[in-house]
Amino acid sequence: MLEYETDVAVSGAAMRDVVLGRPELARFERSYVFVALDTPIPDRLGVARPLMEAAGEVVVFDHHPDGVGYGEHCLCDSTFAATGHIIWRFLSD
Repeated sequence: MLEYETDVAVSGAAMRDVVLGRPELARFERSYVFVALDTPIPDRLGVARPLMEAAGEVVVFDHHPDGVGYGEHCLCDSTFAATGHIIWRFLSD
């Protein structure tokens, strides 16, 4: 169970309902932050795209050269071999 500052608890079942395309069953209206990893374009988010669209802020970590730079915060660099390396550098700095 994930706890949010708003005291809204989100259960695995609620997340499953959102992922299965039934957002009306979720126990929350929107998240504060959505983090996309290794996903150069929003279409590759698949069933998670509605969660991204409903989020207050979107953070993207990606290394693909075909990335479109979506989100309010894009930490994208195609000179890295892996997105994990970008995250490691971000957390190390």
